[in-house]
Amino acid sequence: MMTEKTNRVLIIDDHREIREVLSELLTINGYDVISAANGKEGLALLEDPSSTVPCLVLLDLMMPVMNGWDFLDALRNHPRYSAMPVVIVSAYEDRAPHERVQAVLKKPVDFSALLDEVKQYCGPAGDA
Repeated sequence: MMTEKTNRVLIIDDHREIREVLSELLTINGYDVISAANGKEGLALLEDPSSTVPCLVLLDLMMPVMNGWDFLDALRNHPRYSAMPVVIVSAYEDRAPHERVQAVLKKPVDFSALLDEVKQYCGPAGDA
């Protein structure tokens, strides 16, 4: 279970441009951002013992290697990260696992709504 308070956000999306735009938006707003191109990379970042635990995961659903659904299954079955907040950020509308995530934001994402979600789970930037 997570105990430390952070302002780190993990973005998992296979589109480099989307990762860059979301990273820039969050960084400008004072958040610490790490990103991965698929769920497998995202899990590897979480398992890195030298890495700060994120307060939130922004997760795309449709990705190669490990998609968002498989990442979410692995996260929810992980003893340390099972309660980690996840917000889906995807163009894919159907079958979104609403019961296992905190919110679903449709691409193209509304930046104000995204920041509201991040603030809800990570607090205002700089509060870590």
